[in-house]
Amino acid sequence: MGYIGKHKEKKERNDDYETPIEAWTDIVKYFKKDDLIYDPFYFNGATLTHLKKLGYDNVYHKNEDAFKHRISEDAIILTNPPYRLKKKVLEYYNLKKRKIALLIPLETLERKYFLKCYENCQIIVPRKRYNFNKDGGGSVYFKACWFCWNLEKEIGTNKNLIWL
Repeated sequence: MGYIGKHKEKKERNDDYETPIEAWTDIVKYFKKDDLIYDPFYFNGATLTHLKKLGYDNVYHKNEDAFKHRISEDAIILTNPPYRLKKKVLEYYNLKKRKIALLIPLETLERKYFLKCYENCQIIVPRKRYNFNKDGGGSVYFKACWFCWNLEKEIGTNKNLIWL
C-alpha cells in the first residue's frame, strides 16, 4: 500500500506493504505507454521501478504530500493508497471528472461511504489474490480489486464488473 509521503499523518504498521508487480501488470494493460500516470502515495518508491519495467516512463511518483500536490487533469491517478485512508482518498479526488484507478480491498463495497461514489465505478477483479510484501520481510494475501472511475474508454467497456 502506498505511503502518504510527507503528509502529517504517520505511517502505520498495517500500511507498510508494497504493491506487487502483478497488480500493476493487471491494470496498466489498459493504458497507452505515453499516458501520464500519477501515483500520489509513495511508500518506498518501488512503483516507479515496476511501471518503468512494464514500459511506462511517463509516471509522476514522488515522496510528496498526496493531499496537497496538484497534477495535470489529464493524468490518470493510478494508486494503491494506504487502506486506513481509503475513505479520505475517495472523498478527496473528484471521481466524477478524474480518471482514477484505486487498488483497494473488495470489502470497500460494504462501507456506507462507498455509496456516495459508486456511480460510474468499474471494478476489475483479478484472477487471484495479490501477495503484498511487507517492508522488511513477510507478506500478506488478501482480495483487493481495482476500483476505477472515468476509464470506460481505456478499459474498452462500460460494464461495472470486469473479471480478469
